[in-house]
Amino acid sequence: MRAWITLGIVLLFYLLSFVDKQMISLIVDQIGHSLKLQDAQLGLAIGAAFGTFYTAGVILAGWMLDRYSKKLILFAAILGWTVAAMGSGLAQTFTMLFVVRALVGLGESFLPPAALSLIASAFPRSKLTIATGIFYAGANLGSIVALIAGGQLIARLNGVGGLTLPIVGHVAAWRGAFLLSAMPGIPIAFLAFLLWERPAGRQQGIAVANDKAHDHERENFWAYIGRRKKLVLCHNLAAGLMAASSYAFLLWSPAYLSRNFGWPANRIGLVLAVGSALGAIGNISWGWAVDRLRTAGVRDAHYLFYPAVFLICIPMTAFVFERLAPGTFMVGAAVLALFLLSNGGMTTAMQLGNPPQFQARIIGSQTIASGVFGLALAPTLVPSIAQFAFHDRMAIGQSIVIVVAVSMTLAAGLLLWVRPDLRDAIQEQENRRHAGR
Repeated sequence: MRAWITLGIVLLFYLLSFVDKQMISLIVDQIGHSLKLQDAQLGLAIGAAFGTFYTAGVILAGWMLDRYSKKLILFAAILGWTVAAMGSGLAQTFTMLFVVRALVGLGESFLPPAALSLIASAFPRSKLTIATGIFYAGANLGSIVALIAGGQLIARLNGVGGLTLPIVGHVAAWRGAFLLSAMPGIPIAFLAFLLWERPAGRQQGIAVANDKAHDHERENFWAYIGRRKKLVLCHNLAAGLMAASSYAFLLWSPAYLSRNFGWPANRIGLVLAVGSALGAIGNISWGWAVDRLRTAGVRDAHYLFYPAVFLICIPMTAFVFERLAPGTFMVGAAVLALFLLSNGGMTTAMQLGNPPQFQARIIGSQTIASGVFGLALAPTLVPSIAQFAFHDRMAIGQSIVIVVAVSMTLAAGLLLWVRPDLRDAIQEQENRRHAGR
């Protein structure tokens, strides 16, 4: 029960973080028009600013989360990114928007390593992939909330010409959408105190009682990374490339639909929400399937199953963005999302193949890769390809296809190449657990 309550709380936190990410994609053109920004500048603000500080924050998060209370750290992080997300609605210049989006990225960087290490310590290994898949379904659910409720909110605010608030006064519709969508984060942050975590120094029987022990642990950590550098590096690169594909689709599909089909925000939200719902189903279903494969004795199931999913995404993305007309786009995008937005369970390979005392830092290293490729590079790369390669702001669809095709091909190749290393790492951890009983 404690494990499932913890999972439910961190899933809600992840949902909250994705409301912010998806909301900005619905109003990206309004922001650009209001602040007089080009697409490349918008990409920098919502991509590079967020992703750079997200990446830097993960380094700090991994160090802190292996030593201090995850409850307090998550509480402070959620309050921080909530205030910064509200500040996004008050930005008056490119520089101000860049700064507040950077602060949102810094706050959100603490969530994945904290949540995944809590899940790893709470659930048995036989259920770890499906639990992780359920956690990542929070991203899909957050997208659904933002796309449906956010789309309706933006349409309503556009209809009445904005929003009037105490102290702030009258603001444009996109500013009001930022402020209203971020406010629930303040009470939700207090749920962090209901999380269950193992007592400090007893995580999987590992004692970290004093500074000398910390120094020894750090030496062991870097020695372990040196021994498993191929596995950790390839996994993290694959995770980053996977994130690049997902965020290219999530953050720039609304602009594609608005520019090419002329759809309003509420219709775009409904169409993409259906895809996010299927993505949530996929995250849970793929997690269940991989756990079943592992139970059947396939130790490297993660690196067999997910590369197959990656390769399916490439022709599907090209078909959806190059061939489908407005009348059939919803169905095609929904099926694409089932495969493209449902790969969170791949993270479990690192949880199964690495010592428990290093979980937060190793998961943090994966989060760094996801931040660099998914949150910084992809949102900036998509509009830049359209602007500088195609010289056409309507070429967003072709840019998404290019990013997905290159990213998914490389990710699948890396995982297939490093399969023997994963088998060896998992076997080593299983031997250690048996020897400790």
